[in-house]
Amino acid sequence: MNGTIGKHCLRAAALLLCVAALPSMIHALPPEEWMAVGQAAVIAAASLQQPEAGLRYLQTQWTASTETPKAQNREVTAPKPEAASTEQAEEAAASPIPPKGPGGGAVKELQLDTGKPAVGAVAVKNNSGVSYDLAALFAAGSPVSIADTAEPQVLIVHTHTTESYMSYYAGYYNDDDATRSTEESDNVVAVGEAIAAGLESQGVGVVHSRAVHDDPEFSGAYVRSEATILRELEAHPSIRVVLDIHRDAMMADDRTKYKPTVTIAGRKAAQMMLVIGATDTEDLPNAYCSENIRFGLQLQQTLASNYDGLMRPILLEDARYNQGLRVGSLLIEVGTDANTLSEAVFSGRLLGASLGEMLRGSQPNERK
Repeated sequence: MNGTIGKHCLRAAALLLCVAALPSMIHALPPEEWMAVGQAAVIAAASLQQPEAGLRYLQTQWTASTETPKAQNREVTAPKPEAASTEQAEEAAASPIPPKGPGGGAVKELQLDTGKPAVGAVAVKNNSGVSYDLAALFAAGSPVSIADTAEPQVLIVHTHTTESYMSYYAGYYNDDDATRSTEESDNVVAVGEAIAAGLESQGVGVVHSRAVHDDPEFSGAYVRSEATILRELEAHPSIRVVLDIHRDAMMADDRTKYKPTVTIAGRKAAQMMLVIGATDTEDLPNAYCSENIRFGLQLQQTLASNYDGLMRPILLEDARYNQGLRVGSLLIEVGTDANTLSEAVFSGRLLGASLGEMLRGSQPNERK
C-alpha cells in the first residue's frame, strides 16, 4: 500500500513540475509550435499512467524523426500548411482530405531526375530502336513556324480524355480515389485549358477539343482521336502544332504511387514528359519522326531553360501516337495520377506560355 502511494506521489510531483514550467515554455516558443507543446504535455500525462506505452511512443517518434531519406532522386516532404500558395490553399479548402481507409496505399512525393543532357539542356531516353543524330537534329532548330494571324495555330486534344488527378495530398491514397473522370474540371481537359490560356497569353490562337475518346470504351481511343485530329485539321488549315495531353501513372510497388513535383516560384508543379513516336513502318507510317524530334528538342530546351527541374527526359518510343498526321505533333504526360489537379494545371500554364514564347520568338509575359 505504501509503495503504491509513493508511486502516485512521484507521478503527481512530475506532472506539477510540467504544468509549472508550461507557461514560460509557451511564452518562449513561436505560435506555430504551441500545438507541439500541447501534444507533448498530453503524451507526458499519459505516460505517467502508462509508462511503458509512453516510452514506446517516444522511441517510435525518435526513430521516425532521425531516418535518412533515400538518395535516389530527391524525395519531398509533405508541405507545411503555411508554405502553400494561395491557389493550393484554396484547393485544400475546397477538397478536404479524407481519412485513410482500410485499402489504398502510400503516395511518395519526389522530384524525378531530369537526366544527363544529350544536347543543350535536353536529356533523351531512346526506346524506339532507331538511332538518331540528336546533335544534328537539335542544331537544325524547330521545323515549325507560325504566322502573325488571329487564326488558331495550335490544336490540343486528349486521346485518354478521362485521365484525372488527386484532389488532395496527404501522403496516402484510398481505393475509392478515382483515377478517371468524365468531369472536365477533374481530368486532363482542365490541363488542356491551362495550356490554351498560356498560349493565348502569348498571342497564339488555340483550338481545344474536349472530345472524349476513352469512354465508355478504352480500346480504340487512338483511332477515335485520329478522327478528331483530322476533322480539326480540315476545319482549321492554319493549325501548325498538335498536342495530345495525357496524365502518366507511376508505381514504386503495388501499393505505392509516385507523385513527381518541382517547386517553381514557391509553388508545386507536376513534372512533365514529352513522348515522341520515333519509328516509321509500313504498318505504322510516321513520316514526320525527325521533324517531331526536332520540334520536341526545341520545346524541351525552352522549358528546361525557363523552369529548372520541370521536365523529365524526352522519351522516344517505338510507336506513332497519331504523330504522322502533322509536323509539330507531340504527346505530353503532365504529372501522374498521384499529383493534384492544381499541380498539373500550373504545369500546363507554364507549358503553354513557354510554347508560345518559342513559337513567337518572344519572352513570356508571365512567369509564375
